[in-house]
Amino acid sequence: MHPSKEQINSDLKKILVEDLFVEIPLEKIKDSDSLSTDVGLDSVGQIEFVSMIEERYGIKVDVKKSAAELKTVGSAADFVWKNLPAVRE
Repeated sequence: MHPSKEQINSDLKKILVEDLFVEIPLEKIKDSDSLSTDVGLDSVGQIEFVSMIEERYGIKVDVKKSAAELKTVGSAADFVWKNLPAVRE
C-alpha cells in the first residue's frame, strides 16, 4: 500500500531535518516553505534531497523538467504522490 500524501509530506520534512540537517525544527516547517529561501537548502542540498526522494520512493526525478514542482515542501510532496509507481488506492 502506498503512503498517503500526508505521510509523504511528513517523511519529506523528516528527511530535511534528520538527513539534511536543516536548522528549522520539524514542527515549524510549513508546506508553503520554499526549499531554498525558507528551509535553506543550497544547490547541493537540493540535489541530495532529490536523490533521497528517488531512493525512498523508487521514482526518477528529472530535475530540469521538475524544478518548478520541487520549489516548496508541499509541492515536493505532491510531486512524489503523483509520480509513485503502480496504482494508488
